[in-house]
Amino acid sequence: MEPEESMACPVCGGELQPHIICPFCGTDITLKSLEGLEPTYKCPVCGKEAQTKFICNECGSEFKYELILKKMEEFKLEKKEEKRPVAKKSTPGAETLVELKGGLTNGLTAKRGREKGLTNGLTNGLGKKEKGLTNGLKGGMVNGTGVTNGTKPPKRPKKKEKPSKVPVAIAAVLVVILIAGSFYFMLMPQKAGMRVDGDFSDWKTSLMREEPMPASNPMDMVRYASTVSDGFVYIYLEGRSNLFSVDGSRIYAFIDSDGNEGTGYRINGIGADYLCKIYGENGKIGPHAAYSYSGDGFTWEWTSYGVLFADYKNNKLEMAFAPDSIDKDYRIAFYTSDSQEHHYISSVNIGEEPSVYFCAKPSEDKEDIYMSSNESYHLMDIEIFSTGGDVTVDAITLTADDISEATLRDSSGNTVATMDNSRFSLNLELRDGEKLNYQVWGRVSGVNGSLISLDITQVIVSPASAIIRTEIEPFKAYFGEPTGIKIDGAFGDWENMDIRQDPEDMAENQDHIDIIEYAGTKEYNSLYFYLGVKGDIMAGVLVPEKYAQGIPNQNITHIPKGPNGEDILRVYINTGKDTYRLEVLGKEGKIISTTLSHRDGDTWREISTTSEDLKVAKDSSRMEGGIPLSLLGNPGSFTMKFEMSDWEGHRDSTEKITPYITGTGLTRSTEDITPVPEFQGILIPMLISAAIGIVVIRRRK
Repeated sequence: MEPEESMACPVCGGELQPHIICPFCGTDITLKSLEGLEPTYKCPVCGKEAQTKFICNECGSEFKYELILKKMEEFKLEKKEEKRPVAKKSTPGAETLVELKGGLTNGLTAKRGREKGLTNGLTNGLGKKEKGLTNGLKGGMVNGTGVTNGTKPPKRPKKKEKPSKVPVAIAAVLVVILIAGSFYFMLMPQKAGMRVDGDFSDWKTSLMREEPMPASNPMDMVRYASTVSDGFVYIYLEGRSNLFSVDGSRIYAFIDSDGNEGTGYRINGIGADYLCKIYGENGKIGPHAAYSYSGDGFTWEWTSYGVLFADYKNNKLEMAFAPDSIDKDYRIAFYTSDSQEHHYISSVNIGEEPSVYFCAKPSEDKEDIYMSSNESYHLMDIEIFSTGGDVTVDAITLTADDISEATLRDSSGNTVATMDNSRFSLNLELRDGEKLNYQVWGRVSGVNGSLISLDITQVIVSPASAIIRTEIEPFKAYFGEPTGIKIDGAFGDWENMDIRQDPEDMAENQDHIDIIEYAGTKEYNSLYFYLGVKGDIMAGVLVPEKYAQGIPNQNITHIPKGPNGEDILRVYINTGKDTYRLEVLGKEGKIISTTLSHRDGDTWREISTTSEDLKVAKDSSRMEGGIPLSLLGNPGSFTMKFEMSDWEGHRDSTEKITPYITGTGLTRSTEDITPVPEFQGILIPMLISAAIGIVVIRRRK
């Protein structure tokens, strides 16, 4: 890697030095030796591939490794081709120095104005040190003896010398610098004034979001914020109390880096591309790591990614990491859990813009009444919350079947808007932290037994960049009393059924699989079932990780079905000859898949998964479904049994029921029903009874 001219900056003539620069974490390490120089190295901080670059120590200009290497090789070729006079004296003059060094004077490089600290040729301050220099002179010269103005002496036979300790010392110093630099970048990441160090004063001017629906468990989140600077994502989270007071406490920050729900792990209305996971207990922060998503949107599959910086103090947590890319419309959702099975998901998703939480649910006083056209009904309740800034709700679009004169009313009963072309046009201003409540009222019409429905399809707010998280359940009921069972998510058609009750026998945090009522019936050419649970049916678990003592568990142990956090409903049907199983998987209140299988020995053989064959519908806590009898071999009689389970293996099951089949489809839900006997089965008893009666009558006469 000689000579010095190849290391001169073409911009200012300054000295070029090799640097390792990591494009991911920003680590910049200066190399002092050119021996064995490689184009790339592994970054000592984050482990990513870092490129070698040459940077001028005067003007700061950067040059690619390959460009400087090429220039250096070209210079070597030119030196070989040129015929240069060989110095015959031990102390050549300045003219000889100009010939040999292309115009060097007093040790100064041709294209440089001066070199700080150069005295009599390469003493102190020279960026590039040649092997074997003593006091700035080559070849073992002491104090510059026999050399004028730093000119190289003629070549002499090398004397055998003891190995120099200088390279070893340089290597030791370099190792110390690398280690110290690594710890600095690991412990003190800082971009644009933000620092992860347990001092939260740098968050005072940040846009804070309040949690509109704080939980009542030890991991109650009340406030959070985030910002992006120079490729780093900085995240702040605050709890009402100590976030790590319970053993096995875990905090998850799911980051949707591109603002696209269709990519990444689907949770809380976002598609998370990255996950920051922090573990703690005994009131202190523990192991923490960052991951990138490697699944298909539904499966729980994550790959270790980079370094996560985190610190915790006084119920406040801050973290930072550098993703591959981050868009301005990124989204973050928070989730907490602990070893006592407390789980909580943030009500709003945050980013750089204000956040809006919009919740719409059917009125609690509706309860599947049979509606008529003689009055106006309270159909739906709406709650809107703004955090992180002021927003304006411009419009709400709806789909309404057999509903007219729909109005939006405030909490005082005043009409705020009237539905026009399936739309409420509004100008509702919400200040930061303000929560508003509204009701939807309307008149209904239709034929007897028709379905009345109301659903909200879109919420339009200003600014358009505001982050909206919606939680919407449609309103459904019947106009007049329905005839027969209909799979539509309204349950008034089960009103007159004999519904079997099941005890509430599951833990509080397992309400979503605790069966409280069920029924089944055969009508015409289909088998129908009904099921209700105590909590939210098909809620599942958003983060399917079991608690592991001491560390977050990335390697999940799970039962064969539901490894991704689904809840599972299984309906077992026995016809006396065959056994069938209908299996419904769901999560976040949504039905994911439906499968009908036939028992074949010790295995289940799939029959159908199509929605045309297997119809299911639900509301917040109930589900109904229908199966064509042709898929079950057209049985004349059958028994049914229900089972709900979650991904961890908790389960609740019912007793068997034998549906009583009539033209109206009424169901008797008892296992001990005596079936109607066939005529040949009662013929002999009838004849015997008649004979006994005749004998008794004759004896009396």
